[in-house]
Amino acid sequence: MSKSSASTAALPPKVLAKLEDLGRRIKLARKRRGLTLHEMAKLMMVSVGSLQRLESGTPGTSLGTLVTALLTLGLENDLDNVAAMETDMIGLAHERRRLEGKTDGKDKISYDF
Repeated sequence: MSKSSASTAALPPKVLAKLEDLGRRIKLARKRRGLTLHEMAKLMMVSVGSLQRLESGTPGTSLGTLVTALLTLGLENDLDNVAAMETDMIGLAHERRRLEGKTDGKDKISYDF
């Protein structure tokens, strides 16, 4: 089994679906701007293969490649919404319980996705 197959097999289906969806949206944004794979890769200063892996949702594609793509497409403000403190309802609930002194460990919030 290749390294990439092993890492894909270890990921939950929901994670793989999110990666594929993100890749499709990056590809659509690139095409809407009239950029070819080669043009965008050149602007990003990455290989065409790296951009293709990002657009196909390949696990293991670097966060640096993702952020560079968003910057190149003018979508970097979308990063401000990723794990934003003000919209982290689970984190806010934990913080509120901790501040109120009500966290006794019995009412754990599930992180299962």
